[in-house]
Amino acid sequence: MKEYQPNRQISMGNLLITLILVTLAGLVIGVIAFGIKQVYYPIFVTPVILALAAVISTQWVFKKTRMRNPLIGMACGVWVGLLIYGTMHFGSYLSTREKAIGSIINRYQVTPSQASQSIDQYFMDTTGSSGFFGYLKWKADNGISFTGEIMYGGVAVPDPANLTITSTWVWLYWLLELTIVCAGPWLAGKNLIKDHFCETHQKWYGREKQIGNVEPGRAKQFVEFLHKGHFDNAAELVTQGEQFTHPTVEIYVQECPARARGVFLTVKQTARTNTKSVKRKVISQGELDAEQYAHLTQHFEKG
Repeated sequence: MKEYQPNRQISMGNLLITLILVTLAGLVIGVIAFGIKQVYYPIFVTPVILALAAVISTQWVFKKTRMRNPLIGMACGVWVGLLIYGTMHFGSYLSTREKAIGSIINRYQVTPSQASQSIDQYFMDTTGSSGFFGYLKWKADNGISFTGEIMYGGVAVPDPANLTITSTWVWLYWLLELTIVCAGPWLAGKNLIKDHFCETHQKWYGREKQIGNVEPGRAKQFVEFLHKGHFDNAAELVTQGEQFTHPTVEIYVQECPARARGVFLTVKQTARTNTKSVKRKVISQGELDAEQYAHLTQHFEKG
């Protein structure tokens, strides 16, 4: 069994493609989030949904670009989260600005340029900043409300006990939402270290499946046989088709989707933490080519 040595390097071409794709994903999800926000925005639920969308998109990008570097993956994850959340709020800024410009033009009969300048001046006078950042400060100063409804006479009416937060609390709330949105894709990048890649065929190994068990007392011997290439001896220690009580040693494989199907083999030691939970610890991992795997499995004991 060959020791698994993943290549964490990435070519400049693949890095550039990864950055382009995650940037596009962040912008698209952010625009969609802005559109949904105009209709309905359930607090706390929306950031979680955005985080899930970010996870799905970044995982797809990482698989397509064969990203195996967790540090770059985590950085890309944070970048996607920032783009999503920033685009959503920037959309709100543009929408508010457009409505304000229209209102000023209709009321004072000025040009669009003059109306735009007056908005920037208003933000500058009230917050000390213009543009997008001035809008955010203005929004925080005016506060945001967490609205709800109560039933009164069979009719839903606004809850008079609605919570409104302002100033620093708004910034803290935004920071909380941003953290939630960024956390999902950040974890997706971090988990790249757990994903296994077949360097020989340049393909990701498939889903993990269990192929047998070994008695805990024979685990060390089993691993030694694997590393020395004594697959006949290793196979004699494996049992299939039986229900095992914990602790035990479990053997898992992930197949390479290439035509010559090698596998990634993992040996895990189990321990029962309570009546319903089992903890698993990896004690050995490595790669077998198709011939080695066939040699191992054809000699398994049948339970």
